[in-house]
Amino acid sequence: MAVKVFCCAYDEEMYGSKYQWIIPGWYENLWWEAWINSSQCLSKNLLAAMEGYIGVDFEPLSSKTNKTISGRTPQQYEKEYNARRGDGQSSKFHGYAYDGIWVIARTLQRAMNYLNSTNKHQKIEDFNYSNQKLGNIFLNAMNETRFFGVTLEVSGAYVSADLIKRNEQTPGKMVFGVSKSCNKELTGTCFVEQCAWSAVRLDKENSV
Repeated sequence: MAVKVFCCAYDEEMYGSKYQWIIPGWYENLWWEAWINSSQCLSKNLLAAMEGYIGVDFEPLSSKTNKTISGRTPQQYEKEYNARRGDGQSSKFHGYAYDGIWVIARTLQRAMNYLNSTNKHQKIEDFNYSNQKLGNIFLNAMNETRFFGVTLEVSGAYVSADLIKRNEQTPGKMVFGVSKSCNKELTGTCFVEQCAWSAVRLDKENSV
């Protein structure tokens, strides 16, 4: 579909310095090559229309080498994950699922510690969806949960790391990206988001 869109963009002259195309950034490197033969575009026309498009993606795992809450670095976790899944299909979200399980575990642990320290005659097993007091205890415990995970530093109820990558077809040009790390704190039924942006250098394997 993206190839068809860029072909139409070339035909309609909707490319160049006055246009900016933004597409998903999780396509494989040189993803368009497999579709050129099936399109009506000449290769040079397609590349001209695609020049400088921006791809938006997320970082599946942290590139830092710090030990995470499990005692493993993100690289050690990835190695074990690949070994355990064997020939099974991989998911880009496996790191977030792993960190999510840790958030749940730490939330329950913090809630239990709070209940024990305040001598409340409640247990986490007493929770139900109509128990607002216990629900607030869980909510506060989750928002106070902080640790370094395999995706990044988890702070609050939810954390995301997005990566914006710029495509450059011209030989010799540098490929850069912008990384966004967001903390989303759950307040009632709403997320309050705080984001920090930083520039990163992308190698050829990470270019879009």
